[in-house]
Amino acid sequence: MKDESHLLISNIYACATNPMGWGQVLESLAKITGSKSAAFLSPSNGADAFSIADGFNLDPSFQQLYQNHYYQYDPTLAVMLKSKNEPVIDHVTKNGMQLDRENSEVFYNEVMLPQGFHSTIAFGVNLPNEVKQTFVLMRGKTQDQYASKDIAFLQNIQSHVINSLNISCKFWEAKLLNKISVDFLEQTEVSVILLNPRGEICFISDSAEDEINQINFLGLAKNKIHALDCKQDADLQRLIKSAGSLSGNVALDGGGSLTLGDSTHSLQLAITPSNAITQELSAYGEPGYVAIVLSSYHAKPALLGDPLMALFDLTEMEADVMSKIVNGMSVQEIAAKKHRSVDTIRSQLKSIMKKTNTKRQVDLVRIATTSVARFL
Repeated sequence: MKDESHLLISNIYACATNPMGWGQVLESLAKITGSKSAAFLSPSNGADAFSIADGFNLDPSFQQLYQNHYYQYDPTLAVMLKSKNEPVIDHVTKNGMQLDRENSEVFYNEVMLPQGFHSTIAFGVNLPNEVKQTFVLMRGKTQDQYASKDIAFLQNIQSHVINSLNISCKFWEAKLLNKISVDFLEQTEVSVILLNPRGEICFISDSAEDEINQINFLGLAKNKIHALDCKQDADLQRLIKSAGSLSGNVALDGGGSLTLGDSTHSLQLAITPSNAITQELSAYGEPGYVAIVLSSYHAKPALLGDPLMALFDLTEMEADVMSKIVNGMSVQEIAAKKHRSVDTIRSQLKSIMKKTNTKRQVDLVRIATTSVARFL
């Protein structure tokens, strides 16, 4: 699964300059999440509805029916706008019917069920230039419904999709203006670092430099990038070496992703051959060059309990305790505020850690700030 996730991230960035690659991304998403089919929807008809831009394991007749008629009943666009593009489970049968029951029922009964689709999970991206794209994954009747772990996974993937599309928009704009240069990376506002075949930094965007200056677990020394933890640095250098050993136009097998962080800030590094995002640049698209894209997740203040209950199957009491831990309160402070004994709060904390598969409070904070906080 870990190798498949690394492959998926590399393929996402390869799509920045190769839009034909989204079909492979859909296939990887379907495989990792155990989905029967997947679709990549783009705006059409004056951006008032979607069309299927790409798909995996979709019946051609289904796509034709959708494009010609049923797009007008699809609640996906309305649901994504209402949810602010966060991943939504069963967006047609639950959220869609809350917004427009009649159209959603038509879409579910006449489009989804005949294709064998019973459960969905959808997430969208909305860039500053109003480009909207949405991914929909679908499972069949005999499969389990999507769960909180699928939401957490897609929240992580979503940031890479946004980065890739952001790079792509600037890339094609620069290409049309015949101004292909490394400057277009700076204009994307994506935090990116390019390394030459010797592992030396040959380009770092302002946003990446600012990001690194604000943290204490990643640094720049002797014109190279290092993680301050020895084990994490060994992993980082191994991934850089792996990405730099590839050649060709699209990243498929080298590099990977690495998450670093502390109790208030997590940073994910996507390490990939630079030709995955700069293959048209004569210098930085050559084999041996490596691109590192930084995705930063800052802790949000006042994290409330409702999304915690939904994502981790917590009781109301457990969700309240977890939200207070995430927002900086100690066990003793929580006990005093809730008029409970310290032992009671510790017992609830133990149950929370079991449900979230964590062993330390710092891990509990990290899993909340890198996934749940973005659910709000």
